[in-house]
Amino acid sequence: MPQNKIFIVRHGESENNLQGIDCSKLEHKDKFGLTEAGQRQTESEAKNFDDFDLIITSPRSEERRVGKECR
Repeated sequence: MPQNKIFIVRHGESENNLQGIDCSKLEHKDKFGLTEAGQRQTESEAKNFDDFDLIITSPRSEERRVGKECR
């Protein structure tokens, strides 16, 4: 029987992380993006994933970017 593999990946450094801003509230959902370092981290991490059938992300922009990079 085939086994499912589940990967949990966190987005790279974001602007709100650097500023200490809690973005758990919906009004901040897409207000902050990834820093340049966070973009590089995301691109680097995405190279580790090349064989999967499904990506599930939260609606936040940082997480959607990670999902797109991993495709």
